[in-house]
Amino acid sequence: RKQYMRNIKLLITFLIIGFTINISGQDGTGLDGDSNADANIGVYTGKIEAANASARLLVAMALTAGTPLNFGSLILTGTTASSVTYDPTKTDVLGRDYTGTITASTDNGGGTPSLARFTLTGGSGEGYALSLPSTITLTHASFAASNAADETMSISDLKVKFGNSAITYTGTGRVSALSTSGTDDLTIGGKLNVSPSQKAGPYTGTYEISVNYN
Repeated sequence: RKQYMRNIKLLITFLIIGFTINISGQDGTGLDGDSNADANIGVYTGKIEAANASARLLVAMALTAGTPLNFGSLILTGTTASSVTYDPTKTDVLGRDYTGTITASTDNGGGTPSLARFTLTGGSGEGYALSLPSTITLTHASFAASNAADETMSISDLKVKFGNSAITYTGTGRVSALSTSGTDDLTIGGKLNVSPSQKAGPYTGTYEISVNYN
């Protein structure tokens, strides 16, 4: 009978201990004995913060060429370095200034003199920057590398007049703005440099201009 009672006591003790362990897991004492209750794992919720995201979409700009930059027919009457300046800000768009021994010709074989004109389209009211080359090289129709000095001419001092700005910008990084309808007009001129021994004949060349929003 004593042995039987001892077994009952052991069983009761075991049950009590097991019950106590289960309670300790719920009342804030961790199973591993530390101060952080295992029962709280996964219960904590962190702060949720709203974050912003944004984007800006611009209409791609496009340049449409009008008239080309054409200095027309010219006569070199002497052996002095000469130049012809075609200024887009002049009231008379055919007004050209001459230095040295060069003058205009009545021959129309070179075509009608004209300033370069472009129409720019893009986003309404957006500002932009325009970049031009420092010089434009023109080469003779029968250009030969051995005669490069006499068969090339340069156009320097490029100048631009913007339709939406009263200011004339020179150099790189010219800045203007598109109208509310998203357009602007550009007029470009420059200075044609002619050497004393320039070969007679037609000269042509190409150049690049670029525009970027800013």
